Amino acid sequence: MIETVKIGDQIWQKSNLNVLKFKNGDKIPLITSQRKWNDAGKNKLPACCFFKNDENNKETQGVLYNWYAVSDPRGLAPEGFRVPSVNDWSKMFTSIRGIKKVDDSDPDRPLDYYVDVVNKLISKTGWKEDIKGTDEFDFCVQSFGDREIGFDDYLIGSTTTFWTTDILEGWSPLTAFFKPEHNQIKIAYSHFDCGYHVRCLKND
Repeated sequence: MIETVKIGDQIWQKSNLNVLKFKNGDKIPLITSQRKWNDAGKNKLPACCFFKNDENNKETQGVLYNWYAVSDPRGLAPEGFRVPSVNDWSKMFTSIRGIKKVDDSDPDRPLDYYVDVVNKLISKTGWKEDIKGTDEFDFCVQSFGDREIGFDDYLIGSTTTFWTTDILEGWSPLTAFFKPEHNQIKIAYSHFDCGYHVRCLKND
């Protein structure tokens, strides 16, 4: 049974995805070695892992996936759900009165970000002391580590990142990057071989 929460007219998964198989039953490669994780990215192959390879993190934090697992045609999301697109996330942010702005510091690749919304979606605990989540919609976003060059824990308590299904101009996958210290959720670009969390959205 997947716990869900309704935000606007969307129904979202309440916790991070933690499946180890695609929808058709095939196992998603569970990779512990950093070298093999990097090789999967270079070869455009799906991969998943537990943060710091600790299986105890599966239920509390969810599973980290590279973008090739997210985009695999076998389907990462459970039956009746999907991995959200940028538009799905944006619809949620605007439905709870997030203010859309544009980061044009790179004029060739301007990206949207939203203010006055992040604290409404993050949990009341598990963040740095000066970050005050209200969790008005019971979305329960917490700040866990991710996997980039290796397992990153230096941003635990200050940020968290979720995959989207979109790619920026064919060269970089996009994420929903929660950054409450700056009152922002940014649509940010990343790398295909990073390991981030997924929150699924119920199909319309």
